[in-house]
Amino acid sequence: MARSRPLSRRAGTATEAETIIIVCEGEKTEDIYFNGIRREYRLTTARINFIGLGADPLTVVRRAEQFKPDYDHAWAVFDVESAGPHGKRHAGLDAAIARADRAGIRCAISHPCFELWLILHFRLHTAYLGNEQARAIARSLRIDYNDKGFSFGKVWPQRETALKNADQLDRQKCRDHPSMLDRNPWTSMQELVRQLLVITDGPPPEGSAAASTQRVEPVGRGGAAPAAGHRRSRR
Repeated sequence: MARSRPLSRRAGTATEAETIIIVCEGEKTEDIYFNGIRREYRLTTARINFIGLGADPLTVVRRAEQFKPDYDHAWAVFDVESAGPHGKRHAGLDAAIARADRAGIRCAISHPCFELWLILHFRLHTAYLGNEQARAIARSLRIDYNDKGFSFGKVWPQRETALKNADQLDRQKCRDHPSMLDRNPWTSMQELVRQLLVITDGPPPEGSAAASTQRVEPVGRGGAAPAAGHRRSRR
């Protein structure tokens, strides 16, 4: 369950703990990734809470709305294409994005699927991708990717590469395709990951897989601006 917001907080203090709820379309791969981050920095689910629904984007956004009052940040994570080799776009995708914007829910979207984000940890991919092709590439990356998941420890240390590749992909696709639905491949996952790195509030614990790699700059220092209605940090 989501935490109950305390009656008072000491605004502006460095020790104030920000919280985030991440509601995802997927249940397996996303679970490994986001809960992997939470465990890497030894944070409780009261700080970073992940919910995998196995549902369509509109349902994901609606659920994120329900949890939003109890958290400082609320995100909906979903794909453009529904699961399977047919490559069909999710029904109600436009409605989900519009509802999220009205509610102040930020979206981390992957086109065609979340596996693109895993690929970007190791290489920049700009050519058209279908669901099955993305999964085939993921299987070739030696990250133990299969139907049950992947090895977080083999992916997370490459996060800086993923952030850099996603930014480059975003610049190219936004320039060539004004409509997000025409950008394949494309993702905004880097915006969510940057916010998670800010919320971790410092370097990872000594001995963790991330301890040997450098942290990225917070999203407020040149990253994407919050969506309309997004609640800013109280720090």
